Amino acid sequence: MSLAKLKLNIFKKKIAAAKTDSSQDDEQLPKSKFRGFFNQVIESFLDAGAAVKRKKTAQQVYQDIADQRITIEKAISVLATLNRSQKPGWLTSKSEQQDL
Repeated sequence: MSLAKLKLNIFKKKIAAAKTDSSQDDEQLPKSKFRGFFNQVIESFLDAGAAVKRKKTAQQVYQDIADQRITIEKAISVLATLNRSQKPGWLTSKSEQQDL
């Protein structure tokens, strides 16, 4: 088998693997493309206000730790939630939690 045919076979395997990965990604997309686009637009619009709210909450948590009003475990829980809400898709995850 020539080197060109070997490279062609490797390339075909990579393409097949990429198609499998992309089909799995399609399953994770929102139920409709319009809904996904709409959520993304609304999320980007609301993100500025959400960032201010997250900052105020984080500052209050740190102040509460310093004043010993909350435990470290509770602070970790609240800050972890804030950290997760910074990532893209926070609006979608909130709406899914409310649906449950």
